[in-house]
Amino acid sequence: MQAWLMDAYRRDNRIVLWMKTPGGEDFYREFDFDALIYTDPEAAPSLRRRRIAFHTVKRKTYFYTFKEVLAVPVPRLDLFERFVRELERATRHRITFYNADIPPEQMFLYQRDLTPCGRVEVRGSEIFPLKDDSFPQLTKLMINVLPAGDVHLNPDVPLRMAVVDGEELRGSEPQVLRELVRIFHRRDPDVIEMDYAYARLPYLDGRLRAHHMYAAFHRWHPRALRYRGGRSYWSYGQVRYQDYAVKLRGRFLVDRNSFVGTECDVEGVMELVRLSGTLLQTAAARSFGAVFQTALIRLLIRNGMLVAFKEKPLERPLTMLEMLKSDRAGLTIDPKIGFHRDVAEIDFTSMFPWLIYNHNISAECLLTDEGPFEEVPGIPVRASRKRPGLIPTALKPFIDRRMYYKAHPTPVNKQRAKGLKWVLVSCYGYLRFREFKLGIPTSHMAICAYARETLLRSIHLAEDAGYQVVHAIVDSLYLQQDGIGEEEVRSFCLDLEITTGIPLSFEGIFKWVVFLPSVVDPHRALPSTYYGVFRNGEIKARGIEVRQRGSPALVKAFQQNVLEQMKVCDTEEQIMDKIPALFQYLRLVVEDLPNMKPSLLIVLLRVTKTEYKANLPQKRVVERLKEKGVRVVPGQFIELVHQDGGAVPADEYNGLPDKPRYQKLLVRALFVLLQPFGYTKARIEREVKKERQMELEELRVYVDRLKAQELNLWERKEEECLSQKRKSSEVYI
Repeated sequence: MQAWLMDAYRRDNRIVLWMKTPGGEDFYREFDFDALIYTDPEAAPSLRRRRIAFHTVKRKTYFYTFKEVLAVPVPRLDLFERFVRELERATRHRITFYNADIPPEQMFLYQRDLTPCGRVEVRGSEIFPLKDDSFPQLTKLMINVLPAGDVHLNPDVPLRMAVVDGEELRGSEPQVLRELVRIFHRRDPDVIEMDYAYARLPYLDGRLRAHHMYAAFHRWHPRALRYRGGRSYWSYGQVRYQDYAVKLRGRFLVDRNSFVGTECDVEGVMELVRLSGTLLQTAAARSFGAVFQTALIRLLIRNGMLVAFKEKPLERPLTMLEMLKSDRAGLTIDPKIGFHRDVAEIDFTSMFPWLIYNHNISAECLLTDEGPFEEVPGIPVRASRKRPGLIPTALKPFIDRRMYYKAHPTPVNKQRAKGLKWVLVSCYGYLRFREFKLGIPTSHMAICAYARETLLRSIHLAEDAGYQVVHAIVDSLYLQQDGIGEEEVRSFCLDLEITTGIPLSFEGIFKWVVFLPSVVDPHRALPSTYYGVFRNGEIKARGIEVRQRGSPALVKAFQQNVLEQMKVCDTEEQIMDKIPALFQYLRLVVEDLPNMKPSLLIVLLRVTKTEYKANLPQKRVVERLKEKGVRVVPGQFIELVHQDGGAVPADEYNGLPDKPRYQKLLVRALFVLLQPFGYTKARIEREVKKERQMELEELRVYVDRLKAQELNLWERKEEECLSQKRKSSEVYI
């Protein structure tokens, strides 16, 4: 019988596989599995004292050498993690273990070459993989539950309402729960999608049990759903918060607020699962870098190699001077501040992953003494070319699949490509992550060195071809030439692809583009901070308020409307002629502030701590939330509104905005756009207060145009802000 292998989990001392037939029938099979953990021979005395069985074997390392290790059988699969902790205590955390952090269900799939969401053939008690690229058709159900209070502080608060696939369920709590259970059992979904699922589904299950009701969230082998808490952590200079995952048996649970769950739909996650071998619920709950690491671990296991538990490769030492020379980021050429016409934007597609693959950058290749070698440009590092590196080999399927989807951009392929993009983006930084199996700083340095060399060579080629490089940053080039044409740019991109070995993406030609300086220093250029209009009329902006998550929808809509009015201009002079009308528009918006919808005034702030010394707006809001019994932890977002008298939580807004503060934000949004044209913030502030007599016909045409586009634009920005909140990996309050 043929089926799709959907998921795997442990039950007692066996592995259970959930499978789905092409006809949509769900069933499961149980398999025996003998899991092994490996450790160094020095652990033998400690294991004997604890009467833990073991035997000696030889296994291969990622350096392709064989090592004698002790194989320790795992007595019970459901107690795997507890057994690992016992082994660590027995050896006083001084001995290296191998394969000790690979869950038995994952190892079962690795050793049998089975892929989650892949096609298999079941023959009695045996299961075999099939070569089939088709995907199973899954039924989905979107559930949102809205409690009457904070479920983190009180899991027994009553349920206020529920929303199932957009249908609101209201009434008394028993009525809402009864209707929810009826819909759930009638739909019998394969995938349950929820906002804050890892906290809200255990809460929902608890409310059902409190009213003696039952919903089969687990298809088989039910067990209690418990909220496991969460953690705050630092990532790329920001504090983030994430709940620990809750997994279902016989169904998939996807938290729409996890990083992967927000960027990908279920089909996109299944694409990642196919390429990496990660179980779907694990992939949806973790990060894209973790997906890449799972692909590497699968490759190691397939090659019969040991996977170290808490040990990483030892880096070759560098002197301080070598470190200063080597440990640098990619190349950035500051933009030429101001207005530019006829600028082409070209980007390298997945530049860093291609550099990893083309130059065989992997820990075992950088640390080996076996040649032949390739010298990394500009730094005292070399990479062996004797055999393909493990990291490039694990990465190549992701690159190939993304290239295929870019060449065939159907709506389905675009969805599936989203996750691939994030895996390729994160793989570069993950090579230096402390928990990455083959992560060493030298890998990171080598990639950056090749990136600098590639971009510098590209700049020289562009200048030789007659272009002026007005900006370049890591993997992007902005080329200016009067009357520049698309065909000649595409021809140049093809030559550059052949030279560098990296595919290029031609983004388009700007009719005009304005590169922006710092708001505090007009002479300091900011990389990748600009706005412009392509020849097809499309606006592109980077680094300004319209692209910033924390900006109120009011400010975003205002700035977007200004850009919409500027995009019809063809020259710098035409933009300058339009500026008086923009000042008038700013005055109208400022005067209308008291009539704005509250949702347009909400400011989104990330809480980095819960105790503040300075009298900041977030301090007052955090203290107020604590008084209301709302849990606030670092990494979460809070929504506040600046009202007359100080900042308050969004739900306490009294309809009286802090007009000077919002006026300041609007002035800054306009100043950012007009600064390169010689306007200061002080002048714009004076213009807000200045009364200007407009001709009657000019005013009538202007107001009619605003009414036609402003309302729709602001409503669109409001919806974008709400969508952005749903797409965050942190909890919003």
